[in-house]
Order: sequence, then C-alpha cells, then structure tokens
Amino acid sequence: MALSREEVGDIGREAAESVIPSQCREKCMLAGMNFALSTTMGGEPYVPTLFPINVAGLVKPSDLVIPHSELAMHVGAAGKNLLAWAVREDGRYARVVYENSHGCCDYAHGLPSELLSPELLRVTRDLLHIKES
Repeated sequence: MALSREEVGDIGREAAESVIPSQCREKCMLAGMNFALSTTMGGEPYVPTLFPINVAGLVKPSDLVIPHSELAMHVGAAGKNLLAWAVREDGRYARVVYENSHGCCDYAHGLPSELLSPELLRVTRDLLHIKES
C-alpha cells in the first residue's frame, strides 16, 4: 500500500521534530549559516569543520564542553556542548556552534583557548596540521 503525500509529509515533520524541535529550527539554521559564512567567505583561511564524531576516542566527553573563559561566560557558551568547530589555519581564531541552555543551537567566535578545551585544541591542531599561534 502506497503512502499518500500527506502521510509522507507527516513522517518527515515527525522525524525533523525528533532531531530539532520546531522552536529551535530557526535558531539552529541561523547558527549554522553564521558558522558556514564565517568559515567559507571573506578570505579567512579555515581548515575543515570538525564535529564530535571526528574526535571520538581521541578526547574525553568533558573535552567537548566549552570552557568557562571570560568570553564564553559573557556570551553564555560556558559549559555548553560543542556541536561543530573550526580553527583558522594560523590557529589564531575559532568559531563554534554549541547547544545552548534551551536545547537549541548557538554560535560564538573568539580565541581558540577561550572556546575549546586545551585537549580538544591540541587534538584539533594535530588532526588538521594547524600551526600553534
């Protein structure tokens, strides 16, 4: 028995809701767009984006949490789980997408040492051959 167009749409909406709640979709989409634009345009040399799966087994889960730096506390990112990150090729600047307090996504940028744990930063540099600044 074939599914109707409406049934297929309902299945798609339910699947999307299970991944990203409807109240978070716009916030997550904007965080992803800001992240993508900042790492691909403007001539800044960024290495590929990394995700937690890329460092699985190389760092502890606690290393995938944004540290309590002055910047991270100011923007509300301190203690939040990283979803994606990128570091400039010269190692001087980082951009991150993280899970905020409401289970949605947010975006921040700044010094790598303010947004990434020391171990995650070391592993990221090793994996992507980034120079230490």
